[in-house]
Amino acid sequence: MSRHVCPLAAFFLAVLFSVPQHALGQLRLESKSFRVGVHTEYFSRALAGGDGARLPGLSAYLSGLSLGYELRAGFSLTLLLGYASSSYRNLIFRQLPFSVDFEGSGMGGFVVGAEAGKSIFTGVSYEIGVLGQFLACLGIQKEYDIPGLAVPGKVKASPSWMRASAGPVVRLTAWEGFTPYFYPCFHTLWGTFSMDQAVDSLEGEEKKEIKSKGQLGLLAGTTLDLSPRFQIKAEAGLYPRTGGSDYSVTIQALFGF
Repeated sequence: MSRHVCPLAAFFLAVLFSVPQHALGQLRLESKSFRVGVHTEYFSRALAGGDGARLPGLSAYLSGLSLGYELRAGFSLTLLLGYASSSYRNLIFRQLPFSVDFEGSGMGGFVVGAEAGKSIFTGVSYEIGVLGQFLACLGIQKEYDIPGLAVPGKVKASPSWMRASAGPVVRLTAWEGFTPYFYPCFHTLWGTFSMDQAVDSLEGEEKKEIKSKGQLGLLAGTTLDLSPRFQIKAEAGLYPRTGGSDYSVTIQALFGF
């Protein structure tokens, strides 16, 4: 896990130290605005490993709330809370009494996270900044019956995953109320999946480490200012990897105060 967290920690430190010292003293008192948002997202990511041609994967629907602050120093902070429904495919567990090739959907989990951004340079019709995000999905254990056995058997699945991204963001500001942006970034997902199995008197447990097959994200989107205090944001992401690519789609509504 540490090899993923360190690049993200370095990003946040870089953002912090890029804020001028005189501005740091004003961050608490000179808040421009805060925004409350609701968002929904779907993503599909291939996972490393697998057995032969069958590629393991994770897809999830996320929905939740955000609370963000925009500051006069060009610095923004956002708290993210929500719920995720995750689906896994082709996860193979060989160290149990009976091997399991797991495919399961509707696995719920609570999502917490944070996002930070800093404007670096503003031109006549564009703006360049940096942006980072971290999300953690704390999965809820789910139980499944094992079919095709002469005796009753069950498995209990306990997944969790985390996601981090960091990189530059370019916004085009030439059009009033319409702001396209492009966000190439380091983008990775990792976590664990624990499987407990009980078949008659036989019991076993196996924990599998999971991680995304690719580490790069190419995201693009736009914000639409429908009123001075209401904004819609739409975003699509592409995640290249060996043998293909993955994707995501996000819709967000933001209310400013």
